[in-house]
Order: sequence, then C-alpha cells, then structure tokens
Amino acid sequence: RFAELETARAHLNELSAQVEEKFADLEDKQAQLASTQQMIGDTQQEIVVKQQELGEARTVLSESMASNYKNRINFLSFLFGANSFDDLVSRVYYADKYAAHQTDEINTVLTIQQELDEKNATLQSEQERQTVLVEQAGEAAQVARQAEQEQANYVDQLDEQLRAQIEAQIEAERIAAEEQARREAEERARPVA
Repeated sequence: RFAELETARAHLNELSAQVEEKFADLEDKQAQLASTQQMIGDTQQEIVVKQQELGEARTVLSESMASNYKNRINFLSFLFGANSFDDLVSRVYYADKYAAHQTDEINTVLTIQQELDEKNATLQSEQERQTVLVEQAGEAAQVARQAEQEQANYVDQLDEQLRAQIEAQIEAERIAAEEQARREAEERARPVA
C-alpha cells in the first residue's frame, strides 16, 4: 500500500504541474485577447477620427462644387479673362489641379477609411479566434484541475487506508504483546513442580 501511495503522490505532482501549465497558457491567451481588444479600441478611435475628416473633406468638396456651380459664370469669366492662349492654358491647368487636389484629398481619406475598416474586420476576426482559444484553454485548465482534485482525493483515501492499516497493525501488535505478557506472567505465577 505504501508503494501505491507513493506512486499516486507522484502522479498527483505531475497533474499539479499540468494544471499550472494549463493555467499559464490560459493567462497568456487572455493577455493576447486583451491586447487585441485594445488594438480594436484604438482602431475604432482612428475610424471615428477618419470619418470626421472624411465628413469635413466631403463638406469642403460639396461647398466647393456648389460654389463652382453658382459661380460658373465667374469660373468662365476666370477662364475667358485670360490675356493670352498661354494664360488660358495656365488657368485651365490650375483649375484642373485644384479640382484634382480636392478629389485626391477625398480619395486619401476614403482609402484610409477602407484600410481602417479592413484592419478592424481583421482584428474582430482575430478577437473571435482568440476568444475561442481562451475558452478552450479555460476548459482544458478546468479538466486538468478536476483530474488533479480526483487524484488528490485518491491520495487522501490511500493515505487514510494506509493510516488505518498501520493503526490496526499497531493495535494488533499491542494486543499480541499484552497477550504475550499475560502468558509470561501466568507461567511465572505457576508453581514449579
């Protein structure tokens, strides 16, 4: 029984090490998930800022287009107010550059917005994956903890049985010693013939 108890204790120590390993893995996965959630929060803040920038850029472009539409005559006057063909070409070139610049600003903000949306979607997907990993690691840690507890209960049971056996053996030896002492006393008390 003593060897069985020692084997059971060794197995319990192995299970305890596995439990520590599983919980360390769980903590690592929880930290990764927290980091991903932080990145998602940061990205969502970036998205809000870029949406504001996009709204402002759209407003500026819209106002510019409305102004250009209302002031089409002024624009035409601007173009036809050229003093020479070179001046006209230069004015068309600058008007085109101005419109292209506004369009580029909108496209830049739209591109950044799209990139942030994609980054956010990727992070959301990663968060879902990590959440599953955390759940799995938690379940594995609980299973290991349960196995450890069952082994500890088994060790305790073996320990109690061994203790009871030792106590019974000590009691039997005590009774045998008392019986031996009684017999010896009876033999000494008998008259020698």
